[in-house]
Amino acid sequence: MNKKSALGYLLLSYGPRHNGPAETKPAAQSQVRRISAFLGPEYEITWVSDYARQVGSLDDLPGLKRVLVELQRSGSRAAIAIDELRRVFRRVPDEHALNLLNELLVFGDHILDVSYGRRLSDIPASSQEYIAVTTARKETLHRLERSVTAGEKLNRNTKKATQVSARAKAKRADRTARLLDDLRKELANSNSTPSLSELARVANERGLRTATGKAWTGSTVGRMLRRLE
Repeated sequence: MNKKSALGYLLLSYGPRHNGPAETKPAAQSQVRRISAFLGPEYEITWVSDYARQVGSLDDLPGLKRVLVELQRSGSRAAIAIDELRRVFRRVPDEHALNLLNELLVFGDHILDVSYGRRLSDIPASSQEYIAVTTARKETLHRLERSVTAGEKLNRNTKKATQVSARAKAKRADRTARLLDDLRKELANSNSTPSLSELARVANERGLRTATGKAWTGSTVGRMLRRLE
């Protein structure tokens, strides 16, 4: 049986650089499995890879950029599959995240995020921002929260850190509520609105988690959506 052709992208961000195909490296195996499972056995995958410990722009991912430019120039409708775009943005400093997102959106029709099962251009704007910014912002927030221990006196710097932490938590919660609302609108049809349990199930399948890293339930989804009322 003749197999269809597909493109898969692998990002290696730790360990020494090695010669040879990236898809054979232990650090790439989880990405290979997820992309291969999503595309299915009927596809023969050509792998494209980059090695980057930190990413500031698309220029830092020359393998990905080369393929995206070629696809756009050719007028092809093909897309390169990435197991999750969040993997790329974990290597991006927070101040560069939205700039990189805008660069990728130029090629949005040619980027397939396996975790969402969609091309980047078809992912709602609030979800795009979640992909690009949340991880870096969460790491910053955790550093602030760890600095405020129970035994410390609330001096001026600690009060400031607490205020920044609270504002960051509120903004993150509002963004998550909008993301869940987008998902509710996506699943709704002319006859019915999805239940809170159904919303929780789909959110969990797409890798969205609560602020404490737990899976969603119908009740936690309901409480989060009430922020929009």
